[in-house]
Amino acid sequence: MIRKLILVGLISVVGRGSVAQLFIAVVVSVTLLALQLVLQPYKHPEDNQFKAGVEIHICLTVACALVLKCLRLQSADQEAVPVAFYDVVLVVSFIASIPLAFVWTVCAKRDMMRDSLKERAMSGDNSSTRAKQRAIKMLRLGLTTNDDMRLLAGYFGQLQNMVSKWSHVFISYRVASDRDLARRLHDSLATLTIEETGQKVRVYLDQTRLEDGQRWDSGFMEGLSKSWVFVPIVSVGSVQPMMNLSTSDDWCDNVLLEWTAALELYQRRTIKAVLPLLTGTNDFFADAQEAFGGVSALPTHVSTSTMEQVVMHLRENTGDASLSGLRELVQQAHGEPEPTIKHVVNSLLRFQGIKVTAGAAGTAHSHGHLSVGTDDMTDCIDRVHATVSAALKRVGMEQDRSSAAEDGLHAPSSSSSTVASRGRLGSLGSRLSSMRSPAGGNDGGGKRGGGGGASPVEVTFGGGDAGGTGLYLSSD
Repeated sequence: MIRKLILVGLISVVGRGSVAQLFIAVVVSVTLLALQLVLQPYKHPEDNQFKAGVEIHICLTVACALVLKCLRLQSADQEAVPVAFYDVVLVVSFIASIPLAFVWTVCAKRDMMRDSLKERAMSGDNSSTRAKQRAIKMLRLGLTTNDDMRLLAGYFGQLQNMVSKWSHVFISYRVASDRDLARRLHDSLATLTIEETGQKVRVYLDQTRLEDGQRWDSGFMEGLSKSWVFVPIVSVGSVQPMMNLSTSDDWCDNVLLEWTAALELYQRRTIKAVLPLLTGTNDFFADAQEAFGGVSALPTHVSTSTMEQVVMHLRENTGDASLSGLRELVQQAHGEPEPTIKHVVNSLLRFQGIKVTAGAAGTAHSHGHLSVGTDDMTDCIDRVHATVSAALKRVGMEQDRSSAAEDGLHAPSSSSSTVASRGRLGSLGSRLSSMRSPAGGNDGGGKRGGGGGASPVEVTFGGGDAGGTGLYLSSD
């Protein structure tokens, strides 16, 4: 239709049967062929291949017409090949591209339908993985029954519930000192969109994500284990309470709990990036030095109560209570594997982060950190946003590798790791990509604010069968 509109519309301008019209026809045909090869708009590969063959034949037809038109304008003795040669080329290309290709496409789709219907007759368990695979095939063929749709609707509902617990950013803060900054950071990030995928940035902040009746410690630790970028707010108010963790009066400090677990999850590659926000009046390190002797004055023993909670929550949320990654990170940073309070904080501060100070004027790099003022957090938000985009690309590549390794749909297991679950969802996203449709802060004493529910989630499957970009999540 587009080709007809262009050619018919240009006849009155360039003249019927002129060289200019034939040249425009060649350009239009080649352009439409390129679009077909790149976009592949049809669901089934057989349809895309058939359409590409037709486009190739049209390109040959108009190209031969242009050549013959030019030859007629020249002397006959300059003709390189006879006119009959072009006739043979067009007849052969027509037979191969249209009648034979049409028959091959129909036969291939008929075999596909037979295989799907045969699987349907053989499979009696509608809750099995095989039944889900069959239902997806039937949906692509337009043969889905009500039973298949109910099966897929239930499965997509399970996926939506699982995806709604994932976050791009986890904000760790101490309520007593950093609540306002954490909320400001959350509200700014939640309005942004990831350009590569068109999805909203999902931010975990306990004030908005903890559900009524949910254990707050399990809630924020589950959110941490399902986040990709860890953004701890490091201030005098968040670090100084750790000075009170003594061997005789030990208790679980929830800020230290989050930081310790995040370092372990980073080493496991579950968390993709750690981006500390160092806040202070002029400089966090100078403020800390004045307030309690600096980071070097932190206790040099392990907080037993905190570490016990770290192990318990890692076991509950990942099925793996090991701290080998944390010990390896501390060993690299300090030469000894003991995760003391001082070592954990120092290990966190080794990540390049952002200095948020009241006295910063504009942006300037200092000690590997970007300095921004609290009055203008634009640079800080942009930096976190860029980190999320980079982390999401790494997640997408991991999903692609997992998709290539996975064969079939697998229901997520409670004992499976978070990365493995994401890989399985990425595999599902690649399998359903051609459908192109969406599925239907703590204070020093360990207390924490909460309330609110999760935002609604839209599940979108992107990419193609050969190179799908996996499953992405977005919230309104």
